[in-house]
Amino acid sequence: MKKSTIADKVAQYAIEKSDDTAIIFLRDGETDAVSITYVELDRRAKIIAASIRTKMPEVERALLLHPPGLEFVAALCGCFYAGVAAIPCYPPTVKLNSRANDRLLRLADDARTNLALVDTSNVAKALAYLSKTPIRLMETNILKEETASDLPVVEGSDTAIIQYTSGSTGVPKGVVVSHANLMANLDSIQQAFELNENSCVVSWLPPYHDMGLMGGILSALSTGYVLIMMEARHFLQKPVRWLQAIDRYDADTSGAPGFAYDLCVDKIAPHDIAGLNLSRWTLAFCGAETVRANSMQRFSETFAVTGFSKNALFPTYGLAEITLMASAQKKGKGAHVVAFDSNALERGYGEPACDPAKSRDLTSCGKVGEGTSLYIVDPKHKTICEEGCIGEIWLSGASVAQGYWEKDQLSHDVFDNYIGKPQEKWLRTGDLGFLWQGELFVSGRLKDLLIIRGKNFYPGDLEEVIGCCHPALALNACAAFSLESGREEKLILAVEVRRDARLKLDVARIMQSIRGALSEIFELSAHDILFLRPNSLPRTTSGKISRTMCREEYLQHKWSLIQDVTDQKKPAHSVDKDALTSQVFECVARLLGVAEYTLDQTQTLGDLGIDSLKRVELSLILEGVLKFPLNPEMFDATLNLGQMVAQLRDIQAHRKEAIETTAKSSVDISGPLPLTALQHAFLNANLEEADQFVEVIYLRTPRGVDVKALQRVLNDLERRFDGLRLRFRCDQGQWRQAYSAQGNALSFERLDVLGLTPEEIREKRIEMVSGLKSGLDLANGPLAKAVFFDRGVFETGILGLSVHHLVVDVVSMSVLVTTLEQSYGYVLAGTYETPVSEPVFGPWLIQMAAYADKIKKDELFYWQKVCGHAREALCVENRDDQQKSASRRWKTTVPESLSLEETRLIFTHYPEASQRHDIFVAALAFVWCVLTKEDHALIALEHHGRRSFDDASAPWAGVGWFVYRYPVRISAINNHMASAWVLATQDAIENTPHHGVGYGLLARVNSDETIRNAMDKLCRPRLKVTYRGNVDDGFRKGAKFSYIGREGDSTLYLKAMEKVGEHYDLELQVSQNKGHLELAIQYVSDALDEGLPNKMREQLVNFLSTLLREVAEE
Repeated sequence: MKKSTIADKVAQYAIEKSDDTAIIFLRDGETDAVSITYVELDRRAKIIAASIRTKMPEVERALLLHPPGLEFVAALCGCFYAGVAAIPCYPPTVKLNSRANDRLLRLADDARTNLALVDTSNVAKALAYLSKTPIRLMETNILKEETASDLPVVEGSDTAIIQYTSGSTGVPKGVVVSHANLMANLDSIQQAFELNENSCVVSWLPPYHDMGLMGGILSALSTGYVLIMMEARHFLQKPVRWLQAIDRYDADTSGAPGFAYDLCVDKIAPHDIAGLNLSRWTLAFCGAETVRANSMQRFSETFAVTGFSKNALFPTYGLAEITLMASAQKKGKGAHVVAFDSNALERGYGEPACDPAKSRDLTSCGKVGEGTSLYIVDPKHKTICEEGCIGEIWLSGASVAQGYWEKDQLSHDVFDNYIGKPQEKWLRTGDLGFLWQGELFVSGRLKDLLIIRGKNFYPGDLEEVIGCCHPALALNACAAFSLESGREEKLILAVEVRRDARLKLDVARIMQSIRGALSEIFELSAHDILFLRPNSLPRTTSGKISRTMCREEYLQHKWSLIQDVTDQKKPAHSVDKDALTSQVFECVARLLGVAEYTLDQTQTLGDLGIDSLKRVELSLILEGVLKFPLNPEMFDATLNLGQMVAQLRDIQAHRKEAIETTAKSSVDISGPLPLTALQHAFLNANLEEADQFVEVIYLRTPRGVDVKALQRVLNDLERRFDGLRLRFRCDQGQWRQAYSAQGNALSFERLDVLGLTPEEIREKRIEMVSGLKSGLDLANGPLAKAVFFDRGVFETGILGLSVHHLVVDVVSMSVLVTTLEQSYGYVLAGTYETPVSEPVFGPWLIQMAAYADKIKKDELFYWQKVCGHAREALCVENRDDQQKSASRRWKTTVPESLSLEETRLIFTHYPEASQRHDIFVAALAFVWCVLTKEDHALIALEHHGRRSFDDASAPWAGVGWFVYRYPVRISAINNHMASAWVLATQDAIENTPHHGVGYGLLARVNSDETIRNAMDKLCRPRLKVTYRGNVDDGFRKGAKFSYIGREGDSTLYLKAMEKVGEHYDLELQVSQNKGHLELAIQYVSDALDEGLPNKMREQLVNFLSTLLREVAEE
């Protein structure tokens, strides 16, 4: 009897062929094989299903976060047995802040599930990214037998899988596939491929997309043949592994997108080809992207010597919306290639060519599969086209999916179309094609989707990112389209340049920005990038850019291109460039990763994109070259390079005087040192896990890194930065910090993974991540740790650097990384000198404490007025209740993004980060007062803290936790204009004495107990604003030690602040992501009405939009 679901099939095979192998997984892509039988798979799947039904009986959907392998298959079947819709996802990576991890968070939010299935090797990474979501993790590989009621009866109409499409940015679309859809398409595949229980299939395709999931795993489980799996990365690293597996296991069926066949031709050496026997490979399917005749021909000719027959080639056409396969060539016929008249194709007709010089080869995708119907439809008039006429491909049948997850209108537009029989729904594919002699030929894409190397890219996504990657580019004036080169699609970008930027255009710099954005965000490169004058791109009557016309104008060379105005041979600033000027320009060029010729003396630091954090890095680079200390505050955004050189020349001339002044102002730092206000707060919470409060950064090291040189400069960091030598001890209830002897400030560990198996390498990565977050000792050291993930001299490595947060902040991490890179370069060049640096953080602490005792009581009265003296009883009572609370549950709203236009306007009208910070504070104050009816908002702000006390220098080049917090009171005003609230906020912040430093000093550092007690009774701010600006951009991705990512666990910080009464209930977090400003709210769910944060998030965006309109009207 025919079964209705995959679960029924697996259960059936567990009885009928219990000891037969179901799946073999090659862990290294070669000979390290593990397998699972049907009875084992059935048992594991039922254990997982029973655990789901017992522990989370209400769950309807579950994320699958396993890497490719047997546990993924077991978890997938477990979902089917439990009646839970499976959502396959790429597991999170150790690459922090990556696009894949960002996509996972958006996918999880869109899916609205509270369960994710993982294995033990991935649970730490999953926790790192899903800890602030309501999702519960279940480790499937360690589950035990559960006592549960009978598993549910699953119907064909129930959802089996939500297959998310590979959208490049934003929230991807989830295609809802029922069990009936699945079985219908698998039956169609089985018939077209002529599969049976004696077949053998090899697949390296990722199981997170339709071809690898349905065409690989589920087809095997449905038909009962043996599937040999391997990871995609093993194929990409060494393509011959795919063909070797086909040979080794006598596989008769296997396939991939077209680029894989090209990769085999280009990358497999002749001696490896000679050792292959592919004569038993009788079906080599090709799909997922346009099937190119040239690719098929090259592959069959190259591998003919192995016994591979060109008749084995098997072109297919399909898409996720029809589960997988829509049509396929007849087995054994090979690729049917027809030369069509290119002029006729442009006119919309497929006609065989008479003149080979005016032809275009198209590969037939055969006939529709069993149970599927196909029409070619005129997309404009919705009429059926005759044979040979090009139109949109429409499909109908049992394989057509149910629609897009929670996207009703889009589902209706795509899936609910009628033509012919009124009761029969049709799917609009968005692809263009025609029928010729009963076979389908795909000619293009109505929806402009780009498919490059098997991956989908939406032009709008590319255009949006490219348009905002450089200020010289016009907004919403970019066109992304592709051209077929015979072997692959090539990406072409055409961008318009702003009118006011044409006379000072640096094409090299802009080109670098565009290629960097493409590589970083999309892992993509462009074949050609063109810069055009304003209004050059062809547009429709509605103002939209026509990509079809762009492609035509590009091919016809109609565009007049803007040329680079930079004279690379004779730079304008080279005439009178002395030694100092040359050094400065070289340092700036190195910081920005640009050619030195692109710089001139009239460019300001703001023009060059050197923000506050990059100024710190610039000062460190210049210090290493010029050999004297610099204050980053001198590098104002308005300072041009010529003025900067003049200032440095002046400092150089007066260097002796500066050294003498510094010597006279030295302070005694031999004994215990004062604690900063935040150090006080954290330490006095007396957390058991205080040693784990760390900041971690990951850097990519170059190939062939000199490990001894690296270890030398790492060890010397403690000589250079006194903050790393601090130790913390509690003596009779009082925490103190003091210097330790040099020698144990930083530990170094090298993880040599050369020669290890992929599984062992994964274990080492997990060991690295967990090791960086443990092993620090506040009392005895070290307070910093470095772990080098060494993959051999021919591979890049990963350097992880963790430092305890008590002695470091974000600016400090940038200082450490810049110093590390510089020093390593000096060691290799033979010019490195062991550092003998004067202490910075310790003397600053002494000066801070002295300043704290100088603060007059007038400032105490100020803070009492700001924080609300009259409400102290209520505040203390609330604080005590919250301290007694077992746990404050923190949640974070989904980020709300401003449009690119709104983001650009904010940066235009508020160019300084401090100005943008003020408008976000004003927005939060306004929204809070409006929604809560409060007469004020008391908001906590953070300051970088790198300020001077008395006449001392600001410690910009130091390493320490300089940051401090202070509250600002924004009183409600009888004016609903956003600009009025911004002015009121700016006044409140500007009128704060000494930028708020006194708040923490009076509360924690001042020696007068009466003052500290008075400060302790003040109301605490319930709100907080954090605006990071471009802080992560301070770590340069083009550097020798390029930035991968960073992480810091805020959980311990929040826990400590709660214990000492320094907590808040809601934080507005503003950051930048892919050109957009994003607003998210982190809040305590049991302290606020659950619906308030989402209302606030929407109102915040409205406030900012209103502000921009008001500013524009002025």
